Amino acid sequence: MNSVDAEVEEILKTDPLTWERTTSGFMTFLHGVSSMLNEALGAEYYAIVICNAPFERSTSVSICLFGGEYVRIAREEDVISSEENLMKIAEENYRNRIEKFLSPPRYNNKNMKYIVKNKLTDAICGEFETKGQAGKWVEVYTNEQNVGLSPDDPRYCSPFDFELIEQN
Repeated sequence: MNSVDAEVEEILKTDPLTWERTTSGFMTFLHGVSSMLNEALGAEYYAIVICNAPFERSTSVSICLFGGEYVRIAREEDVISSEENLMKIAEENYRNRIEKFLSPPRYNNKNMKYIVKNKLTDAICGEFETKGQAGKWVEVYTNEQNVGLSPDDPRYCSPFDFELIEQN
């Protein structure tokens, strides 16, 4: 076991996901949180939704990132897995996120470029030396473009309107 693995195991012991369960009719909701998830991994919580209605049987496991974006990790149609199996899916994702957070970059290529491209127009918006610089540009640009605009306005700009391309 290397030092990253040992550190991941220690975090999982001291700061595991804790789960809260609520049920409403045919729906069961599991809400998983931890302080590491919030403080270091950029996410608010894991959400597991189980629908066991006569007309729809499905499950989904998602992670809610800050800002309200949900990223689906797993989904099943016409199948109801156990709550324990669904929580294992979320916990494996949590483990992988911690491991990625703690691991040093796998390469340090000085020739790497990060290109920001507008998904709507295919226009190249800029080339940057680091991901951080590219992300900051998108943040500043979208904030400046959205001054005085409602999110319903077609001119409203979202960070999801851009693509980050890594290029050697």
